[in-house]
Amino acid sequence: MVIVTASAGLLTQSGGVWSWTFDVIDGPDDSQVVTISATDSDGFNTEVTFQLNVNNVAPEYVGFFVTQGLIIFDTMTIGPVSFVDASSVDTHTALLDWGDGTSPEFVTVTPSSGTGTYGTVSESHVYDSNGFFEVTVALADDDGDGDPQTFYTSRPNALRAKMGEKPGQGKGLNLNG
Repeated sequence: MVIVTASAGLLTQSGGVWSWTFDVIDGPDDSQVVTISATDSDGFNTEVTFQLNVNNVAPEYVGFFVTQGLIIFDTMTIGPVSFVDASSVDTHTALLDWGDGTSPEFVTVTPSSGTGTYGTVSESHVYDSNGFFEVTVALADDDGDGDPQTFYTSRPNALRAKMGEKPGQGKGLNLNG
């Protein structure tokens, strides 16, 4: 008879062959030293020790909606920005840089249930000046991994100026045919 133990994970035996498995809960936090020992009925013992390194999987964007990339009535609305994360215990933060010189701001990440972690980010921002703006959404999990997404937008008066029109001189819409 042989007794086999492991400092972490699960050992199973089938047909005289031992197998070791380890279920990961939260990426890098599960990294550790593992020792597996085997002792026979005569007291002979052997063991193997190894470093188990668990890497994190960053959240992935699965949907990104912006109101036409154009600032309407001075307000830009982002959302929902949908994402999925393989870890069911990660928490998430989102940092929005509106590209207009205001300080980047952390915004609420709304989690939802499912395999892994699903969630959304939605936010609005008022632009005080005309211009073209580079907006960045930086979503990250509690292990610090993420992938910033950048897009460009403009305030309508700046867009008209680039097209050679002065503010207030845009083409009107004739509803009378």
